[in-house]
Amino acid sequence: MLLGKHLGVRGSVKRLLEAGDVKVRDLARRVEALQDAAVTRGLLRPAGVYRFFRACGCDDRVVLLDPASRELAALPFARQKRPPHACAATG
Repeated sequence: MLLGKHLGVRGSVKRLLEAGDVKVRDLARRVEALQDAAVTRGLLRPAGVYRFFRACGCDDRVVLLDPASRELAALPFARQKRPPHACAATG
């Protein structure tokens, strides 16, 4: 995704690498070197964890559910002040 979406490689990165595309191979090596340097120098310090939760929209809230469909939390979302008064929770 980094190569294709953010660094401008057009086409299938996997296929281009398999075909030996010089530019894509060079870019992939540079990105890998930057990633290695970030790890060895301690430049990246992850401080979070992500997880997927079942959720549903209810009025102006997104309700997070546990595996038994019990409500864990409700996140409020504001509605637009002008018509159509849309809300991200009801999407």
